[in-house]
Amino acid sequence: MAHIRTAWKISRLSPPPFRRLLLLTVALALTGCVYLRLLEVKNQLQDFDHNFRVEIKDQWYVQFLHPVMLSGDFTYLTELEPTRIERLTNGERWIVDFHKLDRSDRIAVPRKTLTFTMQFNQEDKLSRFGFSPLFLSIAPPAFLEASIRSMGKGSVDTGHRQLRVDPQDLPKIKAQLPTRQSIIATFGRPLLETSEGQEQHAFYRFIADTRPVHGNSGANRLAEVRVSFDGATGELTRMMGKFVGLKLRINYRALLAPPAQRSSAHTDPHRPAASEAR
Repeated sequence: MAHIRTAWKISRLSPPPFRRLLLLTVALALTGCVYLRLLEVKNQLQDFDHNFRVEIKDQWYVQFLHPVMLSGDFTYLTELEPTRIERLTNGERWIVDFHKLDRSDRIAVPRKTLTFTMQFNQEDKLSRFGFSPLFLSIAPPAFLEASIRSMGKGSVDTGHRQLRVDPQDLPKIKAQLPTRQSIIATFGRPLLETSEGQEQHAFYRFIADTRPVHGNSGANRLAEVRVSFDGATGELTRMMGKFVGLKLRINYRALLAPPAQRSSAHTDPHRPAASEAR
């Protein structure tokens, strides 16, 4: 297999045009073996219930019932080592920690850490991916699961290095969304706050507690998160995040059920529960 070069980035975290209802953007400028494995995962998402299972333990996990991705794919795509590796009887658990930075680019006190967990089986294939509770405060479980499910219906735009999901293909969620007040209480003081039109934005910056591979600069260690809120209600409207070069964008308004349907929903957005959109 010929050597391939990964371009695992898309664009700045500047707000997209309001008319653009792009739910999820994922860089996919890959060729060769890694791209084929990513494409197979994307195809598996078309039948989510046959290929995946949601687990609720110490984290919110997606279990891969038919694993294809390898541990080496992670280091290849990110050019980073995990924070730590735990040896298991049936494989390994890789953990990546992202620590919040303050306005002086130092690790914030008290420490706020986003943790992602990958478990690889005895064949070195990714069998589980976990999201920590702190991440779920900006990507509530019901909306996160719906976003992952919708990727199976997305179309790959190789020219713009994106996986796009048509808003018409999105499920409608009845769960309540968190507010600006609750997110700032959880995450602490933002790096920056701005207003644009009817929205307010809060920006956070994190650094991965990892080492770069191949002696590179480790630029992928820096992560950015922007959360947007309705200026009138304070309700979360959008989340844009860039972690180790992967850019994730969720438009919560595009996922919300009509207000009349949501009025009867009493789902706690911080409770790690599976999505209602099945």
